[in-house]
Amino acid sequence: MTINHLLHIEAKVFYATVKSEALKIKKIYDKKHAIKMTAEDEKHFQRTNTCHICELNIKSVSSPYSVRKNKDFEKVRDHDHLIDPSKCKSNYRGPAHSLCNLMYQNPSFVPVFIYNLSGYDSHLFIKVLGRDKGRIDVIPNTDEKYISFSKEVSDDIAFIKDGKKEKVPKIKLRFVDSFRFMASSLNSLAKNVKEFRETAKYFPKEKLDLVTRKGVYPYDYMDSWGKCEETKLPSIKEFYNKMNESNISHKDYKHAKMYGEVSALKS
Repeated sequence: MTINHLLHIEAKVFYATVKSEALKIKKIYDKKHAIKMTAEDEKHFQRTNTCHICELNIKSVSSPYSVRKNKDFEKVRDHDHLIDPSKCKSNYRGPAHSLCNLMYQNPSFVPVFIYNLSGYDSHLFIKVLGRDKGRIDVIPNTDEKYISFSKEVSDDIAFIKDGKKEKVPKIKLRFVDSFRFMASSLNSLAKNVKEFRETAKYFPKEKLDLVTRKGVYPYDYMDSWGKCEETKLPSIKEFYNKMNESNISHKDYKHAKMYGEVSALKS
């Protein structure tokens, strides 16, 4: 099995996983729950004349998106369509211009941020995406590097709803290079984040410090598949980077050892 073949398999698995998550999100987006208000919500709506979306006065200023002055000027009750009224006291958000309310929609795409995507082999993903059904749009940088690309995905498997077979509507996956928005190293970016709320959901407190900082990797040492089967951490000298002619610090190496021990890594 060649390295290119293995990379292709990894790209297929990655795409299948991301596609599956996108379709789950689409099903959530497609649910349109009715509004549910409390008596206090209604009082708030009656006495408040500021659009909670554009923050302009509804009575004196029309929506910034307004074309049809009379209709777009109307005051309406805005609510969160994703919140099931049977599971909450209220899903009311506030008063709004009718057009602001219509414009305040869930996105039609799922963003997929990949650090330095433009600098990696993003063409591997393009090949896998191209073999699946659905439109693909690319913003190229060179023949093999892309600034951004989008893929329209849908579920070919029908599901039952009200006794009828239906298909999940299409949604776009939008792959974006996060480095173009935050041009710093991953290590610097991680240090700027004070709380890792989402990461903390999956890792216990004693492991959180280990997984919320950039790790180290012996890139030059890992030159064969056999070394991937090794069960011990390479010595500190094996982490020497020929490209920038530098080695890792003893602090970084200690972190790598602790991470391996706590995570019970075997290779």
